[in-house]
Amino acid sequence: MNDLVFIVPGIMAVLLLISIFLRRHVKFFRKTLMPASIIAGVLGFILINTGVIPIEQKIFEDLAFHIMNLSFMSITLASTRKEEGSQEKGALKGGIWLALMWSGLYSLQAFCGGVLGELFRAVGFDFSGFLGSLNASGFAQGPGQALAIGRTWEGFQIVDAAQVGCFYAAVGYLSATLVGVPICNALRKKNVIVHDVGEYGQAMEFGVYTEQGKSMGCQTSHRCNVDTLTTHISILMGTYLLTYLVVRMLCSVITDQSLADNLYNMMFIWGIFSANIVRVFMRRSKCDYLIDRELQTSITNFMTDTLIIACMMSISVQMIFQYMLPIAVVCVVVVALTAVVGYRLAKRSGQYYAERFMALFGFATGTAVTGMLLLRMADSEYRTSVAAEVVWWNILQMLTAVVMGIAVTAPAIGFWTWMGINVVAMLLCFGGAEICGRKMRGERSR
Repeated sequence: MNDLVFIVPGIMAVLLLISIFLRRHVKFFRKTLMPASIIAGVLGFILINTGVIPIEQKIFEDLAFHIMNLSFMSITLASTRKEEGSQEKGALKGGIWLALMWSGLYSLQAFCGGVLGELFRAVGFDFSGFLGSLNASGFAQGPGQALAIGRTWEGFQIVDAAQVGCFYAAVGYLSATLVGVPICNALRKKNVIVHDVGEYGQAMEFGVYTEQGKSMGCQTSHRCNVDTLTTHISILMGTYLLTYLVVRMLCSVITDQSLADNLYNMMFIWGIFSANIVRVFMRRSKCDYLIDRELQTSITNFMTDTLIIACMMSISVQMIFQYMLPIAVVCVVVVALTAVVGYRLAKRSGQYYAERFMALFGFATGTAVTGMLLLRMADSEYRTSVAAEVVWWNILQMLTAVVMGIAVTAPAIGFWTWMGINVVAMLLCFGGAEICGRKMRGERSR
């Protein structure tokens, strides 16, 4: 029996528990709203690279790969149950603006990182434009997508792409808090936050509810039969089995081993495909009532938290030292451009532009979780329309993020072609956001 099956998750769990305690009692972590998963990831990175945790880092990379696949499927399954009612129609334009801006910032990050990477390669650094442009996946899409695309790019001989992508994702999360929180405080001092309630809530600052907090969701199966959490996990793991069978069937008919490996590395795509099959089946068979959106979202967040820790523990300190200067420059420039361009265009989006920018900055440097974290700082009671706009963003971003799908095979189409695609996408998205923002300003002035 392989003891690592229990030891590795146990180590990650202990690190997370220690981090919850640190977030609760260390003032720096409270004031920066540093997520416990990031603290745990940093602790794990230090301990594993100093030899205190004597476990091969490849194990954490493989674990992160499977957690990432599950997280994408969980996101898809969360929308299985048909909900009654519709979202606030007035927030549609704001949702379109967020989707266009998020996609435009992704292309801006990929282009700037790619050009900087090529400049470093030209002056003799062991770096490349592809490694530089990978920052966009880490920043705007998070650790799961960065790992998935990095592993796929390694199949195209882009060495260390997976670990570099994970490192970008970690820096992105840090930027969302270490840069985003001070920006929010500065906007508060400028009195541009519409419904300013002063300091954020105690639960948000300390990271825990000292009294009864919010409900995780509703029961969908009776406990005398099977627990609701068991039902949700069973559906998720059954979907993953379906995904594995689909990928295995595809690989069995492909003679090119490198192509088969790339299909396996892109399992998250097949996971989304399988989850949609399960979702349609459950709706057609009228058993979609078994999935509660809130509980499934909590499962997704569990995957995200553990994914962050696993990704950071998979990063080798030798790799960071090897690419330290290029990665540092790319990260600083990209974070600065994301903040400046995002804020300037947000100011042209009408009322609630400060709240809209905070959500956008969180999305463009981390995930939906960090975007909502920064939005809660600016609009803790969700009294503006931005929270409803975020719901539309979550739906519409799949339509505006076409270039992100192309990123999977970017090495196959060539670096400068990849850069050209990002320039075109950036201009189209920012242009569309400006038109949408103009209409939003016009509605406010009437």
